[in-house]
Amino acid sequence: MEIERTFDLLDHLSNRNSSEIALAQKRRGKWLTYTIEEYINNTRYIGSSLLFHGIKKGDRIASITNDRPEWNFIDLGVQMIGAIHIPIAFTSEEKVVEYILQETEARVVFISNRVVFIRLKKILSKLPKVEMIISFININECEDFANFLVNGKDSFDPAKIKSIKDTISPDDLGAILYTSGTSSQPKGVMLTHRNLCMVFQEFPKLFSTNPGSNALSVLPLSHIGARKMNYVYQFKGLPVYYSDSNSNIIDVLKEVKPEFTAFVPFLLDKIHSQILRSSFESKGLKKWLAKYAYQLTQEFDINNKSLLFSLKHIFFNYLYYKKWRQESGGKLRNVICGGASVAESLLKFYWAIGVPVYEVYGLTETTSLVSTNRPKATKFGTVGKAYTDIEVTTDNSSEIICKGDNITVGYYKKPELTKRDIDENGFFHTGDLGVIDEDGFIKITGRKKEIFKTASGDYVAPEMIENKIKQSTFISQAMVYGANMEYLSTLIVPDFESLENWAKTNNISYTDYNQLIQNEAVKKLLSSEINKYHTAIIDAERIERIKLLTHKWSVETGELSSLMKLKRNYILKKHKSL
Repeated sequence: MEIERTFDLLDHLSNRNSSEIALAQKRRGKWLTYTIEEYINNTRYIGSSLLFHGIKKGDRIASITNDRPEWNFIDLGVQMIGAIHIPIAFTSEEKVVEYILQETEARVVFISNRVVFIRLKKILSKLPKVEMIISFININECEDFANFLVNGKDSFDPAKIKSIKDTISPDDLGAILYTSGTSSQPKGVMLTHRNLCMVFQEFPKLFSTNPGSNALSVLPLSHIGARKMNYVYQFKGLPVYYSDSNSNIIDVLKEVKPEFTAFVPFLLDKIHSQILRSSFESKGLKKWLAKYAYQLTQEFDINNKSLLFSLKHIFFNYLYYKKWRQESGGKLRNVICGGASVAESLLKFYWAIGVPVYEVYGLTETTSLVSTNRPKATKFGTVGKAYTDIEVTTDNSSEIICKGDNITVGYYKKPELTKRDIDENGFFHTGDLGVIDEDGFIKITGRKKEIFKTASGDYVAPEMIENKIKQSTFISQAMVYGANMEYLSTLIVPDFESLENWAKTNNISYTDYNQLIQNEAVKKLLSSEINKYHTAIIDAERIERIKLLTHKWSVETGELSSLMKLKRNYILKKHKSL
């Protein structure tokens, strides 16, 4: 069936066995599951209860919650009565929450726990439009979510719900998603049902699934990429298992055994390190074989597998690759990765062990749809080909621009920004620089606003250089700087697991990470690794100085945005003395 409004997904699901698992989350050590029937009914009850409390078409309803099945009840329940869902990141600071709720004048806020309520309570006096807070756990000052559902069940009127749904057009707003980016003031991206439903028309055509397969959702649903995949999983009839903790990602993969999932590069790297750790800790011949097995993965060529490579691959698949696949659940065959570029060494590793990883590209403003690698059409180092119904090209400055039903109608209450980013011909200007090769594959070369000019007058795209040097197994994170300078400097966060193994092999003693990075042999190693992976095309791209750091950058410590992108200005300010 054709899906024109997001909640039409429920009618699509109703054609399946109503007792099948639709959604699941682990709580207190056990998986709590919801059947398709329970999913559909609870969603209707959310819509019904909102109507009972006076919510009408066009009202804004916010949610501040971790990923869980109830997120879906809220999302589609809000939209089926014509209201607009505003998901706010669970980790958002008070000032961000305050700004979003004030600007959208949200009438109702769904929250997940007491931590969120305490944060929200501090700013409630500044939010006169908020009429009701509904909590998943019992909090005296909030409406209880379970009671809210019961109220919806008691007041449910199918005819009334249908009459409202019939008035909702594909061009009506379904959601406003705020992009945190690296700036202090977030922007509300308005997405219509038509925008959101392009997911159902485009993405599912490209990836097949096997009967009885599962999907694992680990990225925050408040972001468009995870939301897109969440819709895709459900459209394809896959039970969706939610994990809001990535610290035990390997255990979750083994337990759920998903076929379909979406990661950011950070998680791919983390899983890769955990998979290799036990094999590399062995001794003698086993350790040598494990390292050779890994080295062979780096010879993987998606388009050219020689007979010799194939024979070696068969041998090491028996010894190691099969085991490494099992560490990631054993069934992964559709891994989508976006948010930032993936090191080619990681892609080769996963493909070689039989876990295909497909890089995708999209922004909140494009409903996370622009291009994707796909089965039988993948090229490492690119973000794939454009979707069929999306026009993608580059302008005179090499900025990627695109046009189609995936493009936002604009920024909420910010017409000047809308006019700046969407031109008179309907093309959205992504801010990303790139090239499109002769086969139609798109390669991102950097961010337009992040390019800087050196003292020699040459322009440098730092992200492109950073992605090259992060291919080193000894480098976890990097930031290149050199605006108005005669040379480039680079802040490096080493991969300390790899570095410590190297130090042990080379009999280098140290008491802590700070002493380790001060060692001249370590500095020389990191410098040689940078030169190995980055060959300067022009003098302006030469890296003359590196500084090593002991702590990993994160969202919590402020160096990364919620989408794991570098907050360059913050990092520069924090490490100005270096």
